Amino acid sequence: DFNNSKYVNKKTYEYTDTVSIAKTKSNVIVTQAKIAKYDEKFNLLWENTFDNEYDATFYGVLPVSDGYIAVGSYIEVYSQIDSKCRTGLIVKYDMEGKEVWHKEYSVLSNTALYKIIDDGNNNYVIIGQSIYKNLQVGTHITGGGIIIRIDSEGEVLARNNYGGNKSGLFNDIIKVNDGYIICGRDAANSGVFLKFKKDFNRDDDDYDLITKKVLWRRSYDYTDTEGFKAMTMVDDKIYVVGAINVSDEKDEEDNIIFKYDAGLVIYTKDGKYLGKASIQDDNHHRFIAVNQKDDKLLLIANTNVE
Repeated sequence: DFNNSKYVNKKTYEYTDTVSIAKTKSNVIVTQAKIAKYDEKFNLLWENTFDNEYDATFYGVLPVSDGYIAVGSYIEVYSQIDSKCRTGLIVKYDMEGKEVWHKEYSVLSNTALYKIIDDGNNNYVIIGQSIYKNLQVGTHITGGGIIIRIDSEGEVLARNNYGGNKSGLFNDIIKVNDGYIICGRDAANSGVFLKFKKDFNRDDDDYDLITKKVLWRRSYDYTDTEGFKAMTMVDDKIYVVGAINVSDEKDEEDNIIFKYDAGLVIYTKDGKYLGKASIQDDNHHRFIAVNQKDDKLLLIANTNVE
């Protein structure tokens, strides 16, 4: 929302509602992907947006030696508005916040990139999601949660994926000596915690090669529809957070009546389950970030309130 920005102009586009009989037209305010830099006293130094005709969003940013690389998604063409689909987006900015280059990345109809980490030697690893659009069906084997490696110019060097092409999702990643540990969602209401080999590149025609690149996988039943949101590693233990089911109650058809609390699940770095904890509350809430501070964990959550 740039209504009060001194640096970025508000933009609109004209949209025709193709669903309604009236085919009404309206001017829509563009949701702009934003990057901003502040000093340690939170004074704004500069801000910029991705210059696009339609909506765009940044989910993650990484400082690099000569600037910043931001990842997210955007509406590339008008037809994506009705289908509620987006294209994965990677943007390089210089030290002053000026765009250097941008790249698109897609596998299936709807793609978003959520996090980028440094991989050394001027390479970077990005995770996210690429799935079919609503009501689309198929047997494509390269969608779901996605992982890619890019070079300093944004060119893709390696890629792989895991999970269903309607629901798979990667939210967070930790680099370790022999690979990458990732958390996210597999099927609906199922968290996933897995490890890819350092050489995770796949062959499009060989489905078995996908699983050969996964060193191990752990499924957690049940999370909410966001899956595992974030994690941090402390002394060879990994603390994974999200919203976890705390109910054993079932309905007349023997289906679980889910009740979600902000939860923490603990694994070893080799994928062994160690335990869990949650904060019980009447409202559905989830942890969305976790980090270490001295001998404690700092967690950020959001919640539904009446």
